[in-house]
Amino acid sequence: MPSDVIRVSMNLVQLLLIVGLSFAVDFFAGLWVAR
Repeated sequence: MPSDVIRVSMNLVQLLLIVGLSFAVDFFAGLWVAR
């Protein structure tokens, strides 16, 4: 596997982690406010 593919896949994983974290934070904040 060329290093470019590894770099791109790592960037995608990082992006997914950031998006998932922000979504989870929004979700739990909404639950907290709804109580």
